[in-house]
Amino acid sequence: MLIRVTFSTPSLVGVFNIAKLLVIYIIELGDLILENDFIVTIKPENMHKYSLEDVVLPLPGNKIQYPNNFTRDFYAEILAEDDLDFASFENLPK
Repeated sequence: MLIRVTFSTPSLVGVFNIAKLLVIYIIELGDLILENDFIVTIKPENMHKYSLEDVVLPLPGNKIQYPNNFTRDFYAEILAEDDLDFASFENLPK
């Protein structure tokens, strides 16, 4: 049996970009962790408690907390390729 899977161009580009991010990714200061239903930012004093598996990669959207490090810059770079920025997700029609 042959199963054919098709992707739209934007979703395929998104998949490849996330894969690229994960290949080069290491845990760093400013990353976001989900702990007890709360977002925690990695700081020097708590960095020893977490591993790469704990890191949360937020989906772009309105009222989203982004990490203040390379990941935020990476997201901005990917959005810019489609002439978007973080503000592009504000006041979208529902």
